[in-house]
Amino acid sequence: AYLPKLLPWLIRFWRAGAAKHYETSLATQAGMMKLAEAEWMGLLDRSGTRPMLREDGSLEFYESEAEFRASLPGWAERQRFGIGFRHVEGQEMAALQPGLSPRFVKGTFVPGWKTVADPKLLGKAVWAYAERLGARFEHARVERVVSGANGAT
Repeated sequence: AYLPKLLPWLIRFWRAGAAKHYETSLATQAGMMKLAEAEWMGLLDRSGTRPMLREDGSLEFYESEAEFRASLPGWAERQRFGIGFRHVEGQEMAALQPGLSPRFVKGTFVPGWKTVADPKLLGKAVWAYAERLGARFEHARVERVVSGANGAT
């Protein structure tokens, strides 16, 4: 019963995923991620929650040379958009992740990756900051969302 209502959105979603839109989508997402990072860093600084952020990078591991090679096109795309990384193996990989199982033969280290140990605590702390600035939580029922010149209402 809901499919007829959903169908126009599904068709737009399917068309947006077409190969001819790939480059634009990729560039748009990369731009949004840079903006989001800058805005989050500012918010974390203003709210005093920056210590909750971990800036120790991330590692992706591969169990075979074939699995690693299959990942390379994705890493080439990241590189085009300025995402820093380096492929690691052997002693360097062991130094980055002590005690790693020997089944992993290669890895990719992304030094700029950021994580949060406890997203719930961060969310609560950011909300407390917003409340101090006058924000309030309001329960309401949304009947519809309309797109307009000034955004959605």
